[in-house]
Parts: sequence; C-alpha cells; structure tokens
Amino acid sequence: MNLEHLTQSVYIATEETYRDGEIIFNEGSSGDWIYIVLSGEIEIFKMVRGKKIIVDILKKGDMFGEVSFVDKQPRSAGARAVGSVKVGVYDRSFLTQEYNKLPSDFRAIFDALARRLRKMTSVATNLAGRRTERVAQTLVVQYKTDKEFFSAYSSNIGGGGLFVRTDNLLDIGLEVNVQFNLPGDSRPLITAGKIAWTQKEPEQGMGIQFINMKPEDEARLRAFVKEKSPD
Repeated sequence: MNLEHLTQSVYIATEETYRDGEIIFNEGSSGDWIYIVLSGEIEIFKMVRGKKIIVDILKKGDMFGEVSFVDKQPRSAGARAVGSVKVGVYDRSFLTQEYNKLPSDFRAIFDALARRLRKMTSVATNLAGRRTERVAQTLVVQYKTDKEFFSAYSSNIGGGGLFVRTDNLLDIGLEVNVQFNLPGDSRPLITAGKIAWTQKEPEQGMGIQFINMKPEDEARLRAFVKEKSPD
C-alpha cells in the first residue's frame, strides 16, 4: 500500500489536529489506538533520568502506536506534535477484528517483535541518556552541508552532541561536517554530525548529534564536559 493509500484509507475512523508542542500521548499511558501522520511531524520521545531523548521524528505516512496495539501494554514512548499536525486514528474495532483472524502462531510472532522493539528502544535511550550529560558552553561552531557553510554559537555541549543557536534551521536528519575548538585548546575537533532536532522556543536553534567522532577527540570532549560538570 503506497503513501497516498495509507493517508486516505477508509479505515481511518477519525482525524485529530494538534498545535506545536502538544502531547498526543505520554510514555506509560494506556491506549492501543494506532495513528498515522497526515500532515506535519511527530516527535517520539522517552524520558531518561529526567532528560528527554528523541527516539524518532515521524512524517506524513508514518504510523505510530502500533506496539501497544499488539501487546496491550502501556505506551513505550511519548508522542508530541512538531508544528501544526494532523493525524488519523485507525478504526480499532476493525483492526482488532482483522488481527484476531491471524493464526495464533503469527500473533505470537508479532507479540515477540513488539517486546523486542520495546527492549531495543529502552536500551538505546538509556545509552543515549548516559551520553547526554551536557554543560552550558558558548563556542564558535562551524558546520557545512554539501552546498552551504555556516558559523554559529553553541549554547551547550555534551559527549554526544551540541545545541547551536541559529535562525537558519536545517532539515532533521541532514548530515553536516562540524568543527569547533574547546576553550584553551588550539586543536580543533572535527567530526561528522546529524541534525537531530530543532526548536523555536525558548531559544531558536537545533541539536547536532555527533557521528563517528575520532576516539581521541571524543576522549578530549568527555574530559572537558566532566571537568565543567557540577559535582
């Protein structure tokens, strides 16, 4: 089934609209509705030790909420609107009816996949949470795409990435080359990065996740963050 069929399916029972930042559902909440993004973007997130970890950014045609539909457990992550969003809610009665028609062996396979996805998401976000200890730090950050070069200032930095203050927001998922110097260190840190998320409030800018940073540079960065972190 192609994107157009998914977003215009007759099995979409209702449509819901959300404003930027509105929560569609929270991690741990009950509910087994399956949603599809009709317009806008949805941020899937988990909270790890009080920090928000973005699991994925969904766009038109992407479904979410299917894990709880399969295993009937509380939501494994939260969902939040990024900008103005419209979602479709699938007819739960119809989906349940069709799902129950499947042989029990197939339902057991889907249940196992749902459990595995929950476990993988939990492990990945806990690892990310350990990597996201950050310190407030203003640095000159230079980054470039295949076509453009930019220079901006960071607000904070951690072992896994940094936040750049800028009005020129790039597309989420876009890869960039990043270069900056730590205070008092003349050796630049150069690494690949990916635009992980953007925001307009309270401070407009975007998070850049580091990709394949050299081990020696990562060690320098982690030592800096540890030194600057409050005891």
